[in-house]
Amino acid sequence: MRKITFSVMASLVVLLAVAGCGGTSGTPFPSGASTVFTGQILFGSSVSADTMTVTTPITTAKLGDPLGWVAYLNDAAKSTTLTVTVASVSTGGAETAVASAPVQVSNPQFNQLAHLADNSLGAYGAGIFTVRYIRPSDGAVLATGTITLTP
Repeated sequence: MRKITFSVMASLVVLLAVAGCGGTSGTPFPSGASTVFTGQILFGSSVSADTMTVTTPITTAKLGDPLGWVAYLNDAAKSTTLTVTVASVSTGGAETAVASAPVQVSNPQFNQLAHLADNSLGAYGAGIFTVRYIRPSDGAVLATGTITLTP
């Protein structure tokens, strides 16, 4: 299977805009990883687009610190466009959508996505956030991850 690397940046209108895309070839999962990550997004301060790995996975990050992630899709993209969404999660678990943007995928067989470390999620302030990759044609959620941003 293949992977794609892209960069997402927060805009002033609280939407995500895709800043750049480029596909590379590789294995379905990073060296040493298992399929236990299928359908999950792993967050970290350092992401390797070459090996599609997060150096040290984290569940909490400080606002202003670089944050990236790798999404291990539970199926091939099967499309040249996916949707990435960001939702704020309340203490009771209710979600409020804060951003949604199309992500161009150069090969529908790709099943990994890397977001290089930046501060794009920091634009939404402190809180708990869920990131999802969705295939628009059938609404399938391909990967989900939750991160807590602290002040």
